[in-house]
Amino acid sequence: MTGFFRRPSTVAAVAAVLALVGAGTGHASVAGDGVGHIAAWPGSAAPTAGGGFLNAVVALSPSSAWAAGDRIIRWNGARWSAVSGALPGLDLTGLDTVSATDAWAVGSQCPTSSCATDRTLVMHWNGAKWSRVPSPNPGGATWAVLNGISMVSATDGWAAGEFCKTGTGCPSSFQPIPRTLLMHWNGSRWSIVSSKGAEFDGLFAGVSAVSAGDAWAVGYRCAAGCAGGSPTIHTLIVHWNGRAWSHVSSPAPAGDSSLASVDASSTSDAWAVGSGPGTLALRWNGHKWTTVKSPSPRAPGGFSFLSGMTVLPNGSAWAVGGACTGCATTSSHYRTLILRWNGSRWSIVKSPDPNPGWDYLEGVSAVSSKDAWAVGTDCATGCPASQMLIMRWNGTSWSAG
Repeated sequence: MTGFFRRPSTVAAVAAVLALVGAGTGHASVAGDGVGHIAAWPGSAAPTAGGGFLNAVVALSPSSAWAAGDRIIRWNGARWSAVSGALPGLDLTGLDTVSATDAWAVGSQCPTSSCATDRTLVMHWNGAKWSRVPSPNPGGATWAVLNGISMVSATDGWAAGEFCKTGTGCPSSFQPIPRTLLMHWNGSRWSIVSSKGAEFDGLFAGVSAVSAGDAWAVGYRCAAGCAGGSPTIHTLIVHWNGRAWSHVSSPAPAGDSSLASVDASSTSDAWAVGSGPGTLALRWNGHKWTTVKSPSPRAPGGFSFLSGMTVLPNGSAWAVGGACTGCATTSSHYRTLILRWNGSRWSIVKSPDPNPGWDYLEGVSAVSSKDAWAVGTDCATGCPASQMLIMRWNGTSWSAG
């Protein structure tokens, strides 16, 4: 599953809303085909160095995985390599697969150098190549992006995101607040789904579908001050019952709170993670969403957040994100954060930080309890340029180059 805390414009926007930081980092260009800061675990070939960022990852088996951000890269069991299909201004934020020959990626593409007029982007893998699939944009939208995707089958899938109708500052200054966006795949085309129960001033950051009649979308909604420059945001959860989307009550800590990722394993069990004053983890028990205590590393002037999560068949789960120090200053630093659910509690699992500047994770996917991937971005002090960050879990520890 993918997360919400990602590209530079989004981080800056979240910072403005939460009043925590002044500028951010990055979920760039697509120049080159190298793969940057790749984990150096035994048996993996050293990839070509290169900049960029990664927002999402999905693993099919120990020898097959995809990761996406400003490009799409593939794991073949021995090494990561770039694949064709990259586009200028690419920002892919969600990945999901139906099979080895049926994979999807969603996000946005900026058609101009200002990146204030992004348009929804959907790409599909047919077993041989990635190609763009037509995706609609809301009428009158000046900016629209997709943040997450979940496929039930080859003929049934959901994508979730946000759009703006007026002004060019929406992605970065929340003037105006964006609007939630949902799309559905019926096997032949993507279409926008309008449902009063899912239309809010806010956004959807993630989506997870259990079946054709059971899906969740999460993000945040504007709760107050929506017409001004300092809105208050609260967690947002909506549910699809096979006929319509409806708003479902969700816990919202005091102050600002948002959800970045959701993963549902059954009709009576689902998780959603994000941030409030610190990390935020919510769980669905078939009747209601409740808050589950999660560790929140925090230093003076800092905060911690969760961007992505995945649930394993055995009931355990991973959640990834970052922790920031000095976030109210220009000398802010981010460190990777990984939490693990063992069936009874969340705990911090030690994770590498390759650079002294900004290291944070966006997405995570697990093949088994002994094999998982996490992806994100890292950059040196001052962040002159970001690099892709990939980590792997071997059943004992996480490692990165």
